[in-house]
Amino acid sequence: MRRISAITLAALGLAALLAANAGARIVSSRADSCAVSGGGDQFTIDMTIPIGAPRQGGFAIGAPGTTVSDVVISGVSGSETTQRLPPDTSMGQTDQSSLPPGVTSINLETTDNFSGVFRVVPERFPASSSFLAALSCAVPASVLASDVFSPPTSFVWSAAAGSWEASVKVPGPGVLSFHSSESRPLILSNGVVLSRGGVATLTIKPTPAGKAALASRGSITVPLTFVYTPVRGEPASKTITATLRRRP
Repeated sequence: MRRISAITLAALGLAALLAANAGARIVSSRADSCAVSGGGDQFTIDMTIPIGAPRQGGFAIGAPGTTVSDVVISGVSGSETTQRLPPDTSMGQTDQSSLPPGVTSINLETTDNFSGVFRVVPERFPASSSFLAALSCAVPASVLASDVFSPPTSFVWSAAAGSWEASVKVPGPGVLSFHSSESRPLILSNGVVLSRGGVATLTIKPTPAGKAALASRGSITVPLTFVYTPVRGEPASKTITATLRRRP
């Protein structure tokens, strides 16, 4: 048998790839690969379509536990759709032409913060609503903002305002709020929007029932749940039992 050199094998491999790109060979869409960046509810998925992959005209995307509310595929002029999508996807976009081999970026938004695995399903081109095998594209844990915080340990009474102030240190921008789980709350729920990390000040005001209890006893003991939701991150909550005293 004639011996085939490594150079000849490489040349044959290249010829096979070129033939595949010309439509002579079809490979599984699992040859596609993906990388996710971003966090919270704003993401970019970079899809790599290799030479030889089936022709693709768009993608349908799902996010378990939430809904994909917006999809913009870079360089694609087609419109978004929520119709005739494959299972476990909620939004898609298709183009009038085939996507070229290489990297195609998909910018998307979810209705809630998401930290799981996207389901990305390529749509075959030109057959409409014909899809290839799905890919799993995970959100790296490192892109999620820190949600570490500690509830306040002291509450400062202001007689003039008739309320307490509490300080909470948070790692970054987001929303910090608190509420009581009592059926007849003694304090009003409240919160602040934070543009940066640092020490946030919360104002805690008694309800009419809380004012009455405070007037008769001089203090109230309430369960308080503090919730911090960082920008591009998951919410975290801490519950404490606080004794709030009225001081002259």
